Amino acid sequence: PFLYGIFANEMFYTTKSIWMPTGFHWLWNYTITSLFLVTGTQSFIYVHIIAAMIIMIPLFYIVIGKTRLSGD
Repeated sequence: PFLYGIFANEMFYTTKSIWMPTGFHWLWNYTITSLFLVTGTQSFIYVHIIAAMIIMIPLFYIVIGKTRLSGD
């Protein structure tokens, strides 16, 4: 939860919209529920949360960087 809070703050700060972190959170919950079909167990999910953060945060910065460059 703490890492997502930092990540959501970065999404809000860079896009100036509350809908980016809200949509990402909804997509995350939908994906986890669809892939693992469980929501109550947390022992195996933490590994996937860390892996997804390692993958998604650099991709987010790449996409935002390209958006800023093309918007200028």
